[in-house]
Amino acid sequence: MLHETDSGMHLCYRCANDITYFCKSCHEPIKGAEKSYCKQCYAIRRNNKRTEINAASFSAPETEKLFRNFIDWLTNNVGPEKSAQTQNRYAEFFKSIQYAPASWPSDVFFLTTIDGGFLRKSSKPRLYLKSIGVRFDASALKDAMDLRTINNNLMSIRENCGDKYLAQVNSFFDNRLEEYRGRKTKMLTIRIESSAVMRLFEYFVKLKDLDISLRAISTESPGLRCTLVAFLHFLSTHHNETFAFPKTDIEQRLVYLVRSFRGREVSSRHLTFYGHLCMAVFHSLEMNPNNHLDISIAGDGFNVLFGGQNYWIPSFN
Repeated sequence: MLHETDSGMHLCYRCANDITYFCKSCHEPIKGAEKSYCKQCYAIRRNNKRTEINAASFSAPETEKLFRNFIDWLTNNVGPEKSAQTQNRYAEFFKSIQYAPASWPSDVFFLTTIDGGFLRKSSKPRLYLKSIGVRFDASALKDAMDLRTINNNLMSIRENCGDKYLAQVNSFFDNRLEEYRGRKTKMLTIRIESSAVMRLFEYFVKLKDLDISLRAISTESPGLRCTLVAFLHFLSTHHNETFAFPKTDIEQRLVYLVRSFRGREVSSRHLTFYGHLCMAVFHSLEMNPNNHLDISIAGDGFNVLFGGQNYWIPSFN
């Protein structure tokens, strides 16, 4: 509140009464509304109090010491105010490594249990660990990231596959992870397979039949065929049913593309793929992804220049 003086000026309470407060810690004059501590000393006190509270939550003395050293490093780098604002979040990281195995920076399955954001190169905990000589295995970090994706995919798969296929899903991915441990396959391969299986059971939820779902995938996402082969073979071996992809039907694929492209802007890559299918269906030409097509609009369709000859294909609009 401003106070009007005899001279008609409006001054704050301190200036009107010639009052000066000094910081209890650094003894410098305090500006603003504070009466006990300046902004910097208040931030230091707040940071120290939060450090004590967070440090008390550790049960392993070594990790508590590591956390305290990290806060000292963090405070020196970003200042006490920013350190006070962020240290609660960073405490979660140090709690997650409190009982880590000795080789945890290269342990894929342990790294997977840590929030991936803490393991980015730019994250403060990782920068600090680097400053004290901790080195992470780059390939282990990549595999851990893939394993987090696999675990997320498995949550969706288990929700959608139903009791009928749950045991086979669990067994298949348990076996694949054992193969990874035995260096017989890559984590990236398992991640790609899990994404394909997740997509399969997303169809299954809607269509209620695995064979029909496979036909839908064959038409709408033919690129998933290869990544589903191992899972379908495992399912056929351990289930009293035989599962296999139906023979590719390029006409059905073309119908799907026409429906999905109609009424929207199509990229040059998708237009080229549409052209390849049309050339195969309407002109009986065997095409492969490396064949270059020069496609231009021609009336109610497209003109395709291929191999020195012009071909007409219909528009999808």
